[in-house]
Amino acid sequence: GTPGQFSMERLMKCGLGVCGSCDRGGLLVCRDGPVFSAEQVLGA
Repeated sequence: GTPGQFSMERLMKCGLGVCGSCDRGGLLVCRDGPVFSAEQVLGA
């Protein structure tokens, strides 16, 4: 298949991953992203 990437946005209160508001199923958008591979997002 074709590799894919996702760009995500979440409300970020602290911007450091401390408060957890940017959590997206174990991924912290503010710390680990904002661009994720399809494997990270879909668990493939």
